[in-house]
Amino acid sequence: MPGQASYLVLLPRQIALLERSWWFSYRLLVGVLLLGIANFWGFSSPNGFTKCASIVSVQELPRAERVDAPYYVDIRDLVGSIPEPPSDSPDRTFVDPDLRVKYVFGEGKGDCSQRSRALARQLQIRSIPYRIIWVMHDSETRSGFGHTVVESAIQLDDFRGTAIVDLLEGGVPFGARGPLKLEDLLAHKPFPDHLIKPLAKWADDESPYYGQFLEDSAVGVSTSDEVNRYADAMAAWYVDTGYPRFEKLFYILGAMVFGKYPNVYMTPTEIARFDHWFRFEIFLARALVWTIRILMLMATAQMLVTLWNWSRRPSTKART
Repeated sequence: MPGQASYLVLLPRQIALLERSWWFSYRLLVGVLLLGIANFWGFSSPNGFTKCASIVSVQELPRAERVDAPYYVDIRDLVGSIPEPPSDSPDRTFVDPDLRVKYVFGEGKGDCSQRSRALARQLQIRSIPYRIIWVMHDSETRSGFGHTVVESAIQLDDFRGTAIVDLLEGGVPFGARGPLKLEDLLAHKPFPDHLIKPLAKWADDESPYYGQFLEDSAVGVSTSDEVNRYADAMAAWYVDTGYPRFEKLFYILGAMVFGKYPNVYMTPTEIARFDHWFRFEIFLARALVWTIRILMLMATAQMLVTLWNWSRRPSTKART
């Protein structure tokens, strides 16, 4: 009748079809979830999952921000005081970027990824743009390993311009034409006469990552804007539980699910350098992230429907 509220009424057959579709979708998503967990925690690795899930295919890599001369960082002054890495200290996992800076710059510890992220945090504090470069070797990426460096606007002796800083090796890699850049790594040609110009007393003058390693690798880039936003979010929300492995899983997976984890941008040409199985793992990792998102939405919707049905139940007094 006019003026009366109208309600959507489903037939019993429609209700049954909706319930079957709901449970089929739920079981399918749980299947994808279990498949992803079995792969990345059984055949591959959690680090491999992080790398696979963050890879995004783009036709053109993000360009470096233009930096005026006054903002070039004196790289030797910034990182030259990092102490010599201890040989008997196992690497630790860090979520809080400021604790990572103390770990790297104060104690001289950390792998190439931790060192690059610590340098990125220092550049962020100085409002200097950069790009994190991920060099993923075909035989090691499945385990989440490879090599990580930072490209930024630096000043080193008589050189002033954009160059790669390799904190694992403790210096700036040079080729025959000068300091190496992202474009040099994308050529995938070894630099047999390369030289690491040391920034610290303990640094070596050569590295295995600029030889044959480059020929069998794929290169990706993370932008300073995304890395800075992620670092700020982790610094704001981090709570020390005393369980670093759990913290890494909780915070990093949460950042991925909510779209806060920095992407690793790669061109289709670079992704094609991986084998077919790894390219499937990239798809599976992205599907796993989306599966978690959809399952969270489904759980929320189910809870709201349950609350709605509960609120519409006739009260005990009404039944009596």
